[in-house]
This record gives sequence, structure tokens and C-alpha cells, in this order.
Amino acid sequence: MTEQNNQNMRNNKYGDNIIKYYEDNIREGSLQIGSWRRGDDTQLKNFKFLEKFNITKLIIFFDNQFRLKLKNQTIKQLFVKTSINVEKDVLNLIVDDLELENLEVLLLDSNKMCSEQLNHLTKFKKLHTLDVSFNDVDLTHIHNVLSLTKLSMQRCGLKHIECISSLVNLEYLDLSVNSGIDINPLCKITTITQLNISNCNLYQIDQIGSLINLKVLDASSNQLQNVDSICYCGVRANFDFNKCLCNNCA
Repeated sequence: MTEQNNQNMRNNKYGDNIIKYYEDNIREGSLQIGSWRRGDDTQLKNFKFLEKFNITKLIIFFDNQFRLKLKNQTIKQLFVKTSINVEKDVLNLIVDDLELENLEVLLLDSNKMCSEQLNHLTKFKKLHTLDVSFNDVDLTHIHNVLSLTKLSMQRCGLKHIECISSLVNLEYLDLSVNSGIDINPLCKITTITQLNISNCNLYQIDQIGSLINLKVLDASSNQLQNVDSICYCGVRANFDFNKCLCNNCA
């Protein structure tokens, strides 16, 4: 269904009763919409069974920037991505505007966000999965979210990640396409089982030899030498280590 048809259906069948429209489109606790109008955000608190809210194909019906304020006690997964690529239409998502006390999964990749917009992430006590890839963000407001087990920060322009060692429950980490990143701090996160450091222009990865729980490593498209020995770099003693990708290395 095209967005125009979607909008026409809303106008013709439901008029201003946006709650009824959304309720009729909830499937197994999940709601995906392709449009957003000013005032829609205030209605979410009325949904008692909504667990997954998907607005990854967001189209905004006004030109100026706006703040997306969401309040709901049942939502566990939030996926947000604007389909508008014009700078003036960038989604102004501020974490402090999200009153989602049971949130577990937050995917915010490719939203032209900055680090300051991730302030107050620690208020999500149950958050275990966070994806902020393809945004100009760092670990300033992420390293204190101790509940995280999965973190994706692909192509975020990262260089220094010293504070990442505080994420003591992290199991999955994607730092790919961050050229010149210093991966030394990773040696302190021994809980990691899956690590992606591909396309980071790395010349050696001996630092990860202390990751005793590492099972999957992607170090492809780097400047690594002697790949046969380096790709295991000390974790060979871990009998569960079962996958190492070092394709397209020097």
C-alpha cells in the first residue's frame, strides 16, 4: 500500500480517531506505521498491549524539525528511522522524550543523530540491545548503560573507546567501519562472544587475545599481516571459538 493510499484510508475511514486506526493495525503486539502527524505521539500511552513499535519508514507531514515524544508502559522494542534525507527534516529524537519504562531494544541507526541526543539512556533499566550505527555519536552517554548485552556502532567515526570497558555484560559488539579506532580497551571486556572489527584499517589485533569467551570474529578488510596466526591471536585455547573472518586483509 502506498503512503498516499495509507493516508487516504486514515482520513476516509477513521477521520481523527487515530487511536482506532492504530489499534486495528496492531499485529501480535507489533505496530508498523509509515506516517507521523503532530499529536500522534500523545496517543501511544493508550495502547495496553503494544510491545513492538516500528517507524523505520517514517514520513513526516511537516517541514520543520519536531520532537518525537513517546510514552507507553508496554513497548519493549522501538525502531526509528526517518526516510527524509533533507537536512531540515532530520528527526529530532531526544532520548529524554522517551517514557518507555520497559524498553529492551532500541534501534536508532541512520538518523543523523549526535551524542547529546542519547543523554539519559541509563533510565532504560531493561535495555539490552542498542544500535546507533551510521550516526555521529560516541560512547559518552552509552558506557553507563550497564544492562547492554548487544551494541552496534558501525561507522560512527569512533577513535577512542576507553570507557567501553564499563559495559561488563556486553556479548555482541559491532565496531566495523571505524577507521583508525583504538581497540586496546576491548581486552577488558571478556564477556564478548561476537566481535566485528572489519574495515577499521587495523594493522594488528593482538589485543583481543584475552577475550576468552570469543566465538565469532570478523576482522576482514583490514591491513593485517600473517592472517593465519593473527586471526586466532591467543583465543585458540577457547574450544568454542568457531568462526574467524579475515577476508581482504593485506
